[in-house]
Amino acid sequence: MNSDEKLLIEIINEFEMIISIFENKIRSTYNFTVSPLLAYTRKIIPKTGSLKTDAGMMDYNFHGRGCEVRINAKKVDFDYFGKDFRYNGFGGWKLWDFAKSVGEKYKTILNREDFFKTIENLESKNILKRTNPPYATFKLVFPLGGIVPN
Repeated sequence: MNSDEKLLIEIINEFEMIISIFENKIRSTYNFTVSPLLAYTRKIIPKTGSLKTDAGMMDYNFHGRGCEVRINAKKVDFDYFGKDFRYNGFGGWKLWDFAKSVGEKYKTILNREDFFKTIENLESKNILKRTNPPYATFKLVFPLGGIVPN
């Protein structure tokens, strides 16, 4: 596995960790069990708001079939899919926007062509898999700190 592939996996893990923190925090704050998107459309939770987390204040804004979350200048924009409207993978463009929002940490992979080529490489190595075939959404086969092949 080359350095860009390792860095992309780090980016994916950070992106998905922020989504996990958001979903856990909003559920515990407003006490609901459905998808956050369904909770918003059912007016259980507000469209926009701020949540206090251990990492700092997290601002969110639901839109269409997704949500944008901001914490410490990092921007995570993601969509919900399926009949239950659950997060089921990242889109390449939204992941690239996240990496750009982080800045220096991911600077070496911010060339758009290299970034998307690295996604293709990880998919061809079965480290990423498509989760919603009509859309370009992916999940790590070894999520959040799992063992990743060399």
